[in-house]
Amino acid sequence: MPSTWSILLKKYFYKAKVDPATKQPISKPDTLKIGLAASLLFFILILVVILIWSLLSLLLKPPPDTLPDTNPEQNIELEKQRQKEASEAAQREKTPQAQLNKAYNEIVGAPDFLKEITLIDGTATFRYTINETDKLTILKTGYQNFADFAGRVFNIKEVEKLTLILYATGIIDSQGQSTTPAMTLEISSSRAEKVNWEQNKFRYETYPKNLDVNKINSILKFEYQSLIKKEQ
Repeated sequence: MPSTWSILLKKYFYKAKVDPATKQPISKPDTLKIGLAASLLFFILILVVILIWSLLSLLLKPPPDTLPDTNPEQNIELEKQRQKEASEAAQREKTPQAQLNKAYNEIVGAPDFLKEITLIDGTATFRYTINETDKLTILKTGYQNFADFAGRVFNIKEVEKLTLILYATGIIDSQGQSTTPAMTLEISSSRAEKVNWEQNKFRYETYPKNLDVNKINSILKFEYQSLIKKEQ
């Protein structure tokens, strides 16, 4: 004898029809109801899985770290130490050497080609190489860099003289090394303050007149004369 559940399932999931041939009632599965029931069971299963996963996550979650008891006086000392370190860092950025380094980074910006930046007895010296082989470009770059440096470094009270020693990859010795400077330029603060560097930056004919030292490598002699004549 069929059970109550089987009767109820058959009643819900089967629909009665009359066989046209025999005129007898027959039962066929109701695919729509079966599909809806399957979808509902699948949805319930997903909810159960999510619920189990959430419960496991809560149960397995490590307890929050316990904050150690802090001493108010110790916190005050730590804050003072942090403020002191921040103040010292700010002071280091204001040192003459730090300002010279910053000027180089902003004007040249090629750390791999830097040889040295020094400040000795009031003379700020920049010694570096430019990656250039065109001789006229070497000269122009050297003068332009010098004008930019002169417009900045004399704002540092410790700087009394500016020296630029420029090397170039296009000027090499017999061993293929850039050991001989392409240009050595120098000016004192007293002379530099008389020059409008922004206006004279590209007036190359003014540099020999204004600088204390304007030493050009002999390899650049022809291009130097051409540059000076061109600008006069």
